[in-house]
Amino acid sequence: MVFSAARARFIAYRLRMKQDVLADVLQTLRVGRAQYGSFQSDRPWAIHVRPSDTVRFYALLGGSCHLELEGETGITLTRGDLVVLPHGTRHTLKGDEQAPLACHESVLEHTWSPRNAHGGPPTAASDRRELIRLVSGRFTFEEPYHRHWWTLLPSVITMQNRSHTLPWLESTLRFIESESDARRPGAQTVVSRLTDLLVLQVIREHLTSLQAEGTASSGWLAALVEPQIGTALALLHERPAQAWTVQNLARQVGMSRSAFAARFTRLVGEPPLHYLTRVRMAKAAVLLRDTRSATAEIADRVGYVSDTAFCKAFKRSFGQSPGAYRRMVRVAPSQRAA
Repeated sequence: MVFSAARARFIAYRLRMKQDVLADVLQTLRVGRAQYGSFQSDRPWAIHVRPSDTVRFYALLGGSCHLELEGETGITLTRGDLVVLPHGTRHTLKGDEQAPLACHESVLEHTWSPRNAHGGPPTAASDRRELIRLVSGRFTFEEPYHRHWWTLLPSVITMQNRSHTLPWLESTLRFIESESDARRPGAQTVVSRLTDLLVLQVIREHLTSLQAEGTASSGWLAALVEPQIGTALALLHERPAQAWTVQNLARQVGMSRSAFAARFTRLVGEPPLHYLTRVRMAKAAVLLRDTRSATAEIADRVGYVSDTAFCKAFKRSFGQSPGAYRRMVRVAPSQRAA
């Protein structure tokens, strides 16, 4: 009984550490501008979407459809499923596997129905076909430092077979849709913040599914649920200013140096100390954006012994000095785009 209680506390502690890592990363990501649309059809259709630098997602509120991505196995989506494409990969959506590429991708950016577009009464075949209701969205981030984390995500994140989450999903999407169509002051800000929450929930759900399945696949989220590498990631996020080495990180998680370095690199996609630099730079960017702390103080808080060394590292990561970056992120997004 004592052992079980201790084990339960340990598992809860590990889970909390991983959630802290996720929260630490997501607080650096702010959606800049989001655009939504709704699509419905009871006829054969297909939409080919070109690659872009925006994040796309699709939520199916009725019927089923197929998603095909370059270099990936096709995915069948059913009611209540949601999929996020973090890297704007080229893809095709099909209501029927044999459907022609009949619709331009612009139909995903507003309310559209092929029944309205084609005109005329529904055919007998369309009467028998299930109505597909798809909500789509695309968005970008405000600041460039999102690349520090977003590039670590897989090419596709799915939330499937989670019917218990449909109530919050559908209500959130309807709220977003209504705000997107509204011309009230601040509507775009509301939509952006709601998208923040939607992305957070999807990643949390994906993380939960990885943990439940005990997956051994690679990728940052998979690394986060792996016991030893996940603990190492949590330590780096919790104490980025510490003078970490590969040796003492390996010791902390009970592995040899070589085995730890190899497994960390395989799962995360980069060596431990490269990842540490990623953590430090992202934290520094948040401090530059959200505080008035001097550069020397920020350098100390993220683990650099000198202001000069910090400024050089920051410029390598962001292409500009900390001061220039601070000035850029503190102007309004519209002015920044101009």
